[in-house]
This record gives sequence, structure tokens and C-alpha cells, in this order.
Amino acid sequence: MPIAVFRWLSRALGPDVFRAEGSGNAAKHGAVIAFRANFDHVVPLALGGPNDEQNLVACCWSCNYGKRAFTLTELGLDDPRDRPPLADAWDGLVGCIDGLRATAQARRGARASTGAT
Repeated sequence: MPIAVFRWLSRALGPDVFRAEGSGNAAKHGAVIAFRANFDHVVPLALGGPNDEQNLVACCWSCNYGKRAFTLTELGLDDPRDRPPLADAWDGLVGCIDGLRATAQARRGARASTGAT
């Protein structure tokens, strides 16, 4: 996910929703890393796959990391390019924003009342 999107989410929801301490991935909140959208090369670059849009699909970070340089055949997976995109009612979690914002504000209020930072 581009840094601009994380910055927008932080401003929109408050800094506590996707809180991250430090600058390395090990210090980031696990939920952010696990569900961050990534591009995955269907045919891995390490195996000669092209770096173009016909070889890229969206996936979560953990799936991308787990696939590594294996082929779909080696993993027993179907090629996601062989089926049309799924159009459904999923809103990309936009429906959670108000609840996340309220939770973050409540946490800030609880810390402020106890003097915690």
C-alpha cells in the first residue's frame, strides 16, 4: 500500500488505529503488514517472469511472501488470471472507518485521563 494511503488513513482515523513504532517492518503492527495489498508476479521474476501488468495480480502481503519464487503448479494453485475479477459487495473495509475512528478516539481519551502517552 502506498505511503500516501497510510498517511491519509492516519489523518482520517487518528494515529492509534494503525499505530507503528520504529521504522522497520518488524516494528509495524502485524495487522497492517498481514493485510497490506501487494502486487505479486504470477510467474516469479526469479524464474524469468516478466515485470509487466499481464504478470501482476493483487494479493495480501503474507500470500506474496509465502509464495516466494514457487510456481503456481508447485503450490497447487490455479492461475488467478484464468477467471474474471469477482465483483461483490465488499467495500474494502470502508464500512469499518467510523468504528475504528471511535475506538481510536476512546483510546486517546482513556490515555489522556490516566496521564499515559
